[in-house]
Amino acid sequence: AFSSQPEAFAAQGHDAAQLVLIQLARGRKTRSTMRDGVLAVRAFAGASGVLSLQEDGRVRKRPFLLGVEGGRLVQVN
Repeated sequence: AFSSQPEAFAAQGHDAAQLVLIQLARGRKTRSTMRDGVLAVRAFAGASGVLSLQEDGRVRKRPFLLGVEGGRLVQVN
């Protein structure tokens, strides 16, 4: 929509909001059911990459390769 890739914090914020909205759509409304639902996420394709959440709340992201094109870092697909 903005003709540019989101910066890291913007992408992470978007992903966090999407994860919460998905849980709300699934009927999770309490803090504990929301937490359980978010921690159960596996292979979520977000703006910051494909991620899963571990039981301790840490995010596990699928690694990706970077290259240099025109003097800028770009993701290699």
